[in-house]
Amino acid sequence: MESARFFIFLQLLFNTIQFIVKIVAARWTFFTFLIKEMFPIVEYRLSLKDPIIEV
Repeated sequence: MESARFFIFLQLLFNTIQFIVKIVAARWTFFTFLIKEMFPIVEYRLSLKDPIIEV
């Protein structure tokens, strides 16, 4: 019984971590989208510096 409880706890922990990672990823993409929309000149200069890296 204890091992089953522990397994459920691990599963909940894993799901919570996945959820947090998804939220952080979504906010990060939104943040980069805002930067691209607000500062296209900065992005252009960055792309001139490093043309290999695709933003």
